[in-house]
Amino acid sequence: MIEDSRLKGGTLTLDAIAFAKQMTSVDLEPSVDTQGEALETLDGSQISPDEVTSWVLNLGAVQDFVDPAGFVEFARANAGEEVACAWTPNSDPDCPAYTCTVKVRAVRIGGEVNARLATTTAWPVVGQPTPTYPAP
Repeated sequence: MIEDSRLKGGTLTLDAIAFAKQMTSVDLEPSVDTQGEALETLDGSQISPDEVTSWVLNLGAVQDFVDPAGFVEFARANAGEEVACAWTPNSDPDCPAYTCTVKVRAVRIGGEVNARLATTTAWPVVGQPTPTYPAP
C-alpha cells in the first residue's frame, strides 16, 4: 500500500509559541557537504573526505506584521537567537513530531500593495532534528 503523507492539521511551535495558523509551508531540508580531501596512501588505498549533513527549517508564512505577538515580529525580535522548535506535520495519530533548535532570522516585511502578503525564510538547524514516533 502506498503511503501518502500530507501537511495538514499540524503544529509548529517556536520557543513554545504556536505559529501553525500563519504557515503555508514547512519543511526540514538536509544538505551534505564534505570536509577535508580524499587521501591516498602508498599502497593505493583511498580515504574519502568526511560527509557532514546540515539542516535548515524552511518556512512560508502569511505576514502578520499588525500583530505584535505574531510570526513576523517574533522573527525580527529574535533574529540571531537560538530557539527550540517542535513541528508535527499533520494530525494523523501515527505522525512523528520533529524537535530541534533553530537559529532565527528576520523575515521580509511588506510587499505588493493591496495583496495578500507572504514571506519565506530558511533558518539553520543547530545539530540534527530529532523525530519522535508515537508508541504503537
